[in-house]
Amino acid sequence: MSRIGFVDGELNSTAGLTTRCGINQRLDLRHDSGVGTVRMAKGPSKCDGVEVNCAEEVQTTDATETTVASLLLTADHVYHITAVVVARQASAAHVASYEIKATFYDTGSAAAQVGTTTIVHEAETDADWNVNFDTDGADTVRVRVTGDTGATVEWGCVLTYTSQNS
Repeated sequence: MSRIGFVDGELNSTAGLTTRCGINQRLDLRHDSGVGTVRMAKGPSKCDGVEVNCAEEVQTTDATETTVASLLLTADHVYHITAVVVARQASAAHVASYEIKATFYDTGSAAAQVGTTTIVHEAETDADWNVNFDTDGADTVRVRVTGDTGATVEWGCVLTYTSQNS
């Protein structure tokens, strides 16, 4: 992990985040170029702070469910995950944006969801499009998108999460 800065007060990062620290608090912004993650945390603790996986993209050309972003879970952690997804059909005939949230944890052998996925925002001009979370049957949570038959759709996703270990 390479350090890219310390700030007091307001942070405007290139990832599009704005956050404010309290008086005498210091925010450590780090970027791990290997996986494209930005981590913000107050300091060492069992709470990992907020992590942002930089934008991921995928193209769909039919109604097959496709992974646009994923997160490998760490054992003994619980995760609150938010996915913000935007989509645009190549011909600009249809557009969409979504925000979904869910809680997952690693059982020691697989990722498991607690409760159901919350749809915070859903705006689409094609009702056949869809976004959801699922798991790969192992330790990975995936953001899955579905387009429409015969439509080339460009999807973008920013995945953020907070995790806590025991």
